[in-house]
Amino acid sequence: MTDSAHSETVELYVRSLTASERQVRLDETLDRLARLEAAGELDDVTVHVWGEGVCLSGPAAETPVGRDIRGTVDEFREWAASSDVDLVGFERREARSMLTDECHENLRLPALALAHRTDGDLAFVAPCADGDGCRSVGDHLDSLEGAGEDPEHSSTTAKVSIRAD
Repeated sequence: MTDSAHSETVELYVRSLTASERQVRLDETLDRLARLEAAGELDDVTVHVWGEGVCLSGPAAETPVGRDIRGTVDEFREWAASSDVDLVGFERREARSMLTDECHENLRLPALALAHRTDGDLAFVAPCADGDGCRSVGDHLDSLEGAGEDPEHSSTTAKVSIRAD
């Protein structure tokens, strides 16, 4: 594990854990995170299933899960603003009900997002972009793997906990 006075954790946010065209990328990401945890580069890895999006108003938005997702995205936005980067894949969209003609605003979420925390504080969010381009979840894992010994060849396995929110 990392220095006991220093904590490095990662939260991975996914739309779904079902088999799809994104399954290979998700499996590779989970394997890489498990190797980083086993190598002691990360103290904890948690996976959150957050779906395709969240309604920003109305009863669904006020459920505990809706509030939690909106709170997480708000925290990501605060980090992005203070880090002078833009979040990628977080899109506001309007949806009009064909039955009631009411208009609701939804937030579409990226298929894969990562929050890296140091000592509990948000240190990085992917995907994001700055003047030099976009930084994906894979790019951030590349930088974490480069910081350690060689988690790619670690024979130890680690448990990655999955939480359905």
